[in-house]
Amino acid sequence: MTRRNPARPIQTLDRALMMLNVLAQEGKPLTLSEIAAKVDLDRSTVYRFLSAMELRKMVRQDENNRYELGLKMVELGYSALEKMDLRVVAKPALRELVANCNETANLSVLVGTEVMYIDQAESSNMIKMLARIGSRVPAYATGAGKALLAFLPPAELEPLVARLHFRQYTSTTITGPELFRSSLSQIRLQGYALDFGELEEGVNCVAAPILNRKRYPVAALSISGPNSRMTEKFIDGHVTGILVAAAKEISVKFGYKESVIR
Repeated sequence: MTRRNPARPIQTLDRALMMLNVLAQEGKPLTLSEIAAKVDLDRSTVYRFLSAMELRKMVRQDENNRYELGLKMVELGYSALEKMDLRVVAKPALRELVANCNETANLSVLVGTEVMYIDQAESSNMIKMLARIGSRVPAYATGAGKALLAFLPPAELEPLVARLHFRQYTSTTITGPELFRSSLSQIRLQGYALDFGELEEGVNCVAAPILNRKRYPVAALSISGPNSRMTEKFIDGHVTGILVAAAKEISVKFGYKESVIR
């Protein structure tokens, strides 16, 4: 069979994809003017594209008329995820983590400055921590987010940190860039991240990155639960070792050399 040469970009399609890519990379709602500036097009052109994509539910407007990715993009993203190995490979580990700790185990990925939950195995406890699949939370205030950010290359990490808008959700939330950078350094050294009620009071979490052959964090495994059960003693003595081992095992399957995993 004759191999076809790559087609030339179709201008209208290329522009639409540029706008979607900007919204995906930013990880936060943007105004019409902000999108226009980022794609270097006039506001009227960008408005026409966004209006057409809004009809198809590819973008939506929030209460302040800013644009963000719509439900159709989430649906397409899920469809793509179903074709990938990440969730398939991680599913047994999630179940095993719950079996060993009886707390909720999560699989998350980084989307801009946020973390998105893409899979989960639930605890059997009556009181348990659950995150809706597809929901997103600030990366800087979660164990999974900090585990992912800590292992990003500096060239990617610094622009992301610069874009963070630190909000104090609880008394333990990190609210300054310098302190946050310092916490990431510690996470890199120990190989896992801790979250003692930084996003929600009374909820503790420990997370470890899943790294590929290029040592890039493709996802994070985390275990979360109420602080009455997820105590520091329980985390240090039981959860951390199991979680890091599970993340290492998955990382190796993605080509990461076990000898260099901290």
